[in-house]
Amino acid sequence: MQVADSRTTWRRHATPTWVRFDDGDDWIVFNQASADIHLVAPILHRIWSLIPPEQGIAAADLIAALGRDLEIDAATATENVTRALAFLDEAGLVAPAFGGRG
Repeated sequence: MQVADSRTTWRRHATPTWVRFDDGDDWIVFNQASADIHLVAPILHRIWSLIPPEQGIAAADLIAALGRDLEIDAATATENVTRALAFLDEAGLVAPAFGGRG
């Protein structure tokens, strides 16, 4: 997986169900394709929501969008996006676009 490559385009690979508890910030995500359930931090849900449903987004654009959205520096945004994409890819919720590049 080439998460660190900012040119890699990522696409949503599944249509999960997201649920947020009323008494907390964490999210539950249910991957209908695999029947897996995960408890995730709010930032992971925010990163998922920045990926357009019908098209991909380059990792560099995702990093920039997260940085603007949360008003965080590029290094922090890069670290969060890299970790989130690795998790989402392993969970089957995102995948690199054909050939790993957009």
